[in-house]
Amino acid sequence: MSPITRRVQAGPAPGLVEVWRVPLDPEGRVTSAQLAHLDPDESARAERMGSRGGPWAEARVALRHILGSHIGREPKNVPLVFGHEGAPGLVAPWTLHFSHSHTDRCAVVALSSDRPLGVDVERIYDGVHLDAVGEMFLPPAELTAVRMCPPENRRHAFFVAWTRHEARLKLRGEALAEHPSDRVAEPSPLVLIRSLALGEDLVGAVAAEGGNWRIVTRDYPDLLVN
Repeated sequence: MSPITRRVQAGPAPGLVEVWRVPLDPEGRVTSAQLAHLDPDESARAERMGSRGGPWAEARVALRHILGSHIGREPKNVPLVFGHEGAPGLVAPWTLHFSHSHTDRCAVVALSSDRPLGVDVERIYDGVHLDAVGEMFLPPAELTAVRMCPPENRRHAFFVAWTRHEARLKLRGEALAEHPSDRVAEPSPLVLIRSLALGEDLVGAVAAEGGNWRIVTRDYPDLLVN
């Protein structure tokens, strides 16, 4: 008799997308405490990143901690596998869907037990040529919406559109910077995208399949279930 592979489901209740907000220290350095929660490849990557390694390691430890709280594992023992562009996923038989993103001072982790998803967070900053970058990357409808905004709101609208498009591509397992031709792709009616309120100069978005889901927001580590 052949063995049966059991699918192990963990995570939020069906229909919920759990979004964790993780504060990061942009000036933080990689610490031995962080390295203790990472695997050897992650530790080496954090140390190679120099001054950017601290926030990256902090975000990766938070991701492992959050996932571990759902599957009953210590952060270092969360069984991750790394796919396209190093994107992490859980080793079978776990079926928890998750996506994560971070800026220099904020990370976001989104989880679902019943649907694929993508998440993105960006800090609103100056120095971006909105028309040129939008023309290259954003879908026409979103680019038009940005251009219709009053000048004083246009930068904020641009980053909202950027995170929504990035979240949609991450749901599809792709990267915006590698697929400028995807700017012509309009949202699928089978995908719902919701924007996230994360702070005065931060914007984010979650994209997930279907329309019958809602977001529950958590603050890390205050509400972490141990």
